Amino acid sequence: MAGDMPDIKEGGKLILPDIYTGKFIEPIKTTKPKKAPRKVIMNVQKGKERTYSTPIGDLPSVTTVLGIINKPWMVAWVLKMAREASAKAIIKLKDAGTLMDMDEATLEDVFKESNKSYEGVAKEATDLGSLLHGAVEFYYKERHDYLPEDFARFLGEMYGELFGNMVRAFFELLIKNKLTVLLSEHTVYSTHGYAGTLDLTLKYEDTGAVFITDIKTIKKERFREGVPSDIAMQLTAYKKAALEMGLLPVGGPYGRAVMRIDKVNPLKDSSFITLGTDEMEDWTGFLNLLKHYQYIKIYNK
Repeated sequence: MAGDMPDIKEGGKLILPDIYTGKFIEPIKTTKPKKAPRKVIMNVQKGKERTYSTPIGDLPSVTTVLGIINKPWMVAWVLKMAREASAKAIIKLKDAGTLMDMDEATLEDVFKESNKSYEGVAKEATDLGSLLHGAVEFYYKERHDYLPEDFARFLGEMYGELFGNMVRAFFELLIKNKLTVLLSEHTVYSTHGYAGTLDLTLKYEDTGAVFITDIKTIKKERFREGVPSDIAMQLTAYKKAALEMGLLPVGGPYGRAVMRIDKVNPLKDSSFITLGTDEMEDWTGFLNLLKHYQYIKIYNK
């Protein structure tokens, strides 16, 4: 469980052993990420909002802007978690022989606690996602001397077999799709008035195409009808900011992609998903959301 996981960072760095042994696999071809000038001073989390202090002012994060979108799938998921928790609580009371003895107020308390059940599930999912992001960043910025299989094996020993397989699935997708990591976890900002942290910049070895890529650990069901619009807008915003800052190789071509690492069966169900080249609708949609977000901030002052 996520609550049993040790902290993944100490002094901002992932804690890992210094010696590796065991069976090797073929190393991935990688270019050590260039340390582009980090112009962003800091980012600050306040409640559900994250802002970045940049040379052009304090800017909202891309995910904060996208947070104003109504997400009906999230409501359905919360209700599902509450129903399942309520059913389990009632069965437990029935088995204990105390269900019929409980008054209405006590049952109401049970249902209230059940309604909060999604918080624990959400935290566990967030912990796994944060842990994976931290592991990828550590590997490409700090420990290129680790072979991928050894790195995944050590993390599996430290944080459980599932997480080890999530890391292993990440490397397997790079190999399968002939991708090279150029940048990992790099902060970007735009004169349009937003900022964010770009997960990965990947280069396709066969054509030289560069993909702005986000690592996601959400369920594959959300991708049944293609990449969700909020993710498409997120990637487009990162791409525009990275181009504006001159972080991408000159000439392109440039694309957008999602590295989806499955949290249930990562070695079987993870996937690398590319988006179409027509991104104008996503860019226009994000700019409209940004204007709406800015209006709300002004109105609420």
